[in-house]
Amino acid sequence: MVVLVRCPYHEDSTPSLALYRDHAFCFGGCGLVPLEWLPENLRELSARQRETRERAGGGFTREQLRVLVEAWCWNLLEGTRRHRLSWLEDRGIDAQAARRFRLGHSGAWFTIPVLQGREVVGVRFRRDPYYLDEDEGPKYRNPKGQPVLLYRPNPGGWPLVVTEGEFDAMLLCLAGCDAVTATAGAGSLVSLLEREGILGRYRRAGSVLHVATDQDAAGEQVVEQLVRRGFRVCRWRWEGAKDVSEALARVPRSQWSSRVRRWIREGEVWSPRRERKGLAEGGLDARCRMVAG
Repeated sequence: MVVLVRCPYHEDSTPSLALYRDHAFCFGGCGLVPLEWLPENLRELSARQRETRERAGGGFTREQLRVLVEAWCWNLLEGTRRHRLSWLEDRGIDAQAARRFRLGHSGAWFTIPVLQGREVVGVRFRRDPYYLDEDEGPKYRNPKGQPVLLYRPNPGGWPLVVTEGEFDAMLLCLAGCDAVTATAGAGSLVSLLEREGILGRYRRAGSVLHVATDQDAAGEQVVEQLVRRGFRVCRWRWEGAKDVSEALARVPRSQWSSRVRRWIREGEVWSPRRERKGLAEGGLDARCRMVAG
């Protein structure tokens, strides 16, 4: 997906020019570089490397990921994409939080590394609307060949909250929660939680599972799948926003913890025994709801 080479436009002892499918980006200060501006040998090298990588199934080695994440993070916090921190700040993530989550910028995409401890095991790309229009790519994408990964930025938090996106998980982490999501959207979330053993631990403990997925059809399906599997689910609700990160970003950060406590206290609790009746009556919205005390 990306090849790192030495930039021909400045002294470059450590390769700083990243060759992407349709452009190049120099982390040494040159910024965005169209491929047609590069010397012919670099264009040919890029083409050969990309073809080889595609035949091999794509993706990065762990060492490549580590180096790239460091470069992307520097580019966002100190380099040519520092001005794009304002986009993150509008969504509740300041520079300190961006550094904590090791967020970065590849030149046209925000980068979200997936960590296990301090090791980078994957990456997620979020289209930057300042550089790419909606018709120039999906909002999110993963490196070719990367499996679905668990994104869990704060495993020591409480409570565990199932959510739908990385930004949702980050803001809930900043509010003290142990938020989990999948790098492939709501459709893969429940199966991933099962594979990672998280649902099994909660099933054995008999605990209520908190859910803050988007308030749309895909988010409601996650609730339905969990209830079908025998879990008591506390479904968080909010007004005026599609997802939980948007709901939190609309209030001062000092109020996030109290907002989370209110959602825990007032969330809709779904019981597996009552779920069967709801299914017969027309789906999730028709189910009997109990407000948590």
